[in-house]
Amino acid sequence: PNTSYDTPLLVLSDIDTTRFGDSLTVGFNQPLWRGRGSHYARSGQALAEINRDAASLTREATANRVISQVISAHWEIAYAWRDLAIRRASMALAEAQLRNTRARIEVGAVAPTEALAVEQIIASREEAILNAELNVTNRSLTLRGLAGLEIGPGEIDLWSDAPVTITPRAFDTNELLARAFEQSPDLAALKVRREELAYQVELASDEIRPQL
Repeated sequence: PNTSYDTPLLVLSDIDTTRFGDSLTVGFNQPLWRGRGSHYARSGQALAEINRDAASLTREATANRVISQVISAHWEIAYAWRDLAIRRASMALAEAQLRNTRARIEVGAVAPTEALAVEQIIASREEAILNAELNVTNRSLTLRGLAGLEIGPGEIDLWSDAPVTITPRAFDTNELLARAFEQSPDLAALKVRREELAYQVELASDEIRPQL
């Protein structure tokens, strides 16, 4: 098309490319008072590591408690079965006494009322046996819950034949306390939490400084 221009067109071949230059500017901003230093800059990382250590110790303490509860529940079942055996043996003695009393009543050696007292004893011991059987079931359910065992028809009562005899032992209380303070993961977790709180107090103290 016929077009007129007031100024002449720029011809690319007329540009001198040797006159262009490059420049790079680098800036560095460092606080001189509030938030100064790597200790403050890496506070998030430090707190995350402290929380990780505390969580690991807390998990270890929880595992120790569960193991202790499982062991205790196992011994409680052993004690419950031994108690049930004692109750049943006591019941057998009462029944033998009742047979003896009835035989003596038949020959007129004692009054018939003597049997009533023995029958009352048998009734109380039957109730004790029922309570002992219920205790076995309750202890078994507790152990199944702690150990994650199945609970269902025919899968309730657990048997334990662990010996319940106790061997007397002497303990040094001071030594046991020292070992507990040294090896307890609960106390170690509390120590780590204390370090976390001290770190947060230090960061909070830095926040109240003026900016410069």
